[in-house]
Amino acid sequence: MGNFPGVTVDRKDGTIKNHPEATVTDLPGIYSLSPYSSEEIVTRDFLIKDKPSGIINIVDASNLERNLCLTMQLMELGIPMVLALNMMDEVRENGGSIRVNELEQILGIPVIPISAVKNEGIDELVSHALHVARFMEKPGRIDFCTDSVDKKDPVGAVHRCIHAVVHMIEPEAKQSGLPLRFAATKLIENDVPIEKLLNLTDDKKQAFEQIVSVMEDETGLDREAAISNMRFSFIEKMCQKTVVRPHESKEHKRSMKIDRLLTGRYTAIPCFIAIMALIFVMTFNLVGAWLSDLMSLGVDSVISLIDNALTAVQINPVVHSLVVDGICNGVGSVISFLPTIVTLFFFLSILEDTGYMARVAFVMDKLLRKIGLSGRSFVPSSDLMHFHANKIILGAAGVSLRYGVTDHSFVIGSLKREMISRADQVICVADFSKFNQTAANCICPTSNLNVLVTDWLTDDAVCGQYTSAGVRVIKAPEPRSFNL
Repeated sequence: MGNFPGVTVDRKDGTIKNHPEATVTDLPGIYSLSPYSSEEIVTRDFLIKDKPSGIINIVDASNLERNLCLTMQLMELGIPMVLALNMMDEVRENGGSIRVNELEQILGIPVIPISAVKNEGIDELVSHALHVARFMEKPGRIDFCTDSVDKKDPVGAVHRCIHAVVHMIEPEAKQSGLPLRFAATKLIENDVPIEKLLNLTDDKKQAFEQIVSVMEDETGLDREAAISNMRFSFIEKMCQKTVVRPHESKEHKRSMKIDRLLTGRYTAIPCFIAIMALIFVMTFNLVGAWLSDLMSLGVDSVISLIDNALTAVQINPVVHSLVVDGICNGVGSVISFLPTIVTLFFFLSILEDTGYMARVAFVMDKLLRKIGLSGRSFVPSSDLMHFHANKIILGAAGVSLRYGVTDHSFVIGSLKREMISRADQVICVADFSKFNQTAANCICPTSNLNVLVTDWLTDDAVCGQYTSAGVRVIKAPEPRSFNL
């Protein structure tokens, strides 16, 4: 589980060099075991259902406070574990250090400093991981909060709440095969999948809600915030004893300045809007549009060559129409929009790799928590892709309709009013006997509407009524008859 969050969304299995008897499962990189994202769900399901013999938890040694929150949740599972402190070479270069022996004593698990880039400490890490898995050496500590008689102490309130829930759900946790401490903390955090697995009776549910309500009153925090506060209070005290702060590097200073701008109370949202607008313009008006037009020219050239070749060999007209108008134009209309999609994901990948998406999630987390969502739910790619899909439908309709392979029911049924109102031009293939009923409800009057009349017998007077209303009417040519 040492991947950076968001890099891997699935698990991968392999073997350790010189240890073919050991199978290593590479899980998605995550920050928490809460089921808010696909990465967290994949990881948690594997740990709970497959019950591995051991865990190698790789954390960033230069940002230990942030990563140890996941470590504490993993320790609550009661699975043998080794903590690997990666990027220790950078910590040393910046003048910092970590007291590994004291960290081991506090956590009760082996702690191995490593540098994956320089291949330092890897053999020692593998040796300790195989040892704890072979002898089932479980974490020596799973309780990270201390009791206190002071009712104003939020950690003491959480301690009393967790222990009360532990005693209450012990039979259900054993029956469902869940680690007791892990099940209790997740239940307090309002983890719905864990609640379903425990299947508490109505009486216990009521008693549980009363226990949590008392904790929230004493701490002044909601249940999730109270548990997080308990964990980070423990981490802060532990890091004060074990971590020697490094000198702040120039890169870190620059990163902090940028963070103050991108996550500031008054600047975060304007910056986000500006960045998304820039990506929007680059994707749909500048780079993406230019590449899409270039691809369209290439596709049209290929289709023209195929058309000329089929004409030269005097192939059956029906087959000729099927290949050129159906297959080639249908596939070509989709391929012509591929550059726009690639451009969009290119810019979004830059935002992801630079860490900006994580900062957006941080900014939006407080607001989205009020409606039961995580800050990571606010992903602009879905909104941009929704618009892009609308644009593809319009464009594909335009290309397809030009060759008469799509009827009006598809266009009217697929395009929403707001999409049509944003379009520069709408082409509708319609039989006028049906178009009268659908046009009023589906076609926005502000659109530049073109109607290709499929019923070639339509009277010119009927077409004139729409022409006078500002609608461009194009009558399809009389269909040719073929001798099959």
